[in-house]
Amino acid sequence: PRGITQLQTYYARVSRRVPDQFGERRNTVDVDAQHTLSSGRHDLVFGTGYRASSDDTDETPIAFFDPKRRTTRLFNLFAQDEVRLAAGVYATVGSKIEHNSYSGWEFQPTARVRWTHGRDTLWGAVSRAVRMPTRFDTDIRFTGGLPAVLVSGNPDFQSEVLVATEAGFRSQPRRDFSYEAAVFVNQYDRLRSQDPGESVPILLGNTVGGRITGLELGATWEPFASSRLHGSYTRLHRSIAPDPGSGDISGGEGNDAPHLATVQLFTNLASNVRFNVMGRYVAALPRPALPAYAEADMTVQWDVRPWAEVAVTGQNLLHDRHPEFTSGQLHLEHYERSVFVTLTIRRR
Repeated sequence: PRGITQLQTYYARVSRRVPDQFGERRNTVDVDAQHTLSSGRHDLVFGTGYRASSDDTDETPIAFFDPKRRTTRLFNLFAQDEVRLAAGVYATVGSKIEHNSYSGWEFQPTARVRWTHGRDTLWGAVSRAVRMPTRFDTDIRFTGGLPAVLVSGNPDFQSEVLVATEAGFRSQPRRDFSYEAAVFVNQYDRLRSQDPGESVPILLGNTVGGRITGLELGATWEPFASSRLHGSYTRLHRSIAPDPGSGDISGGEGNDAPHLATVQLFTNLASNVRFNVMGRYVAALPRPALPAYAEADMTVQWDVRPWAEVAVTGQNLLHDRHPEFTSGQLHLEHYERSVFVTLTIRRR
């Protein structure tokens, strides 16, 4: 058996403030340990981790947290084993078990299988994942500038749950060309909702669910050793709605485009000059309604010296500006055309 042990730890102190909206000071300590072991047909990874995070928040004209200060802790154990079942056939099973200060124990198992034959690979997977509660789910109190709380977090808020099922196929019929296709079904449960409360107008809850199904296609062509062209397309169908008996007024979170497409070109103009351009298309968003748009970004990188690089980047080059999301029912947030230059110095 061959084993590798890794230990990682860090401490972070962060101070954030958004005028009249949000402010906090946060201290975080994190420790992670992992061991990788290869033996025969097995590649095993297991480990543990612990994180403690303490914050001190500010009350603003529109919101505050109750309590003002809080320390949250997260402990986890994880293990994963990749097993070679036969020539070209591999199965991976594993799970992460976590305990957090909000919802207690959470289990996130996964199972994957793949079969490779020559230049073709067929794979499938089923996984369970959760989004654990945060202070915004349990402790937020939104007043909107009024003397009363309008929206309140819920101390009984539960983790949001995702069960993801996916399958795909990859092939490289020629040295310079490859393609892939994948389908997926994401089943969501206990999504965040805005329900009528007994002591407040709106109480956050977990009464929204549904699914998103999708298809992803991609292809890569390398006509020359110095050039690569990649294209992708994603089709999404979203069905998220309140559960039976729910009083949710939000209609479910998220606003996903049903069609997305990208084309990217990477090439070397010279031994020390790299050029890439990406075009993207995003279909109209349904709720809140936003128009479809197409845009392009471009970057030229020049290695002036082995230790110095200059890059010129242009973003959203096709239009002066375009909207991508809203910060209110009547206010569109626009992204404008921009060009900037960066200089990177690397110490030798």
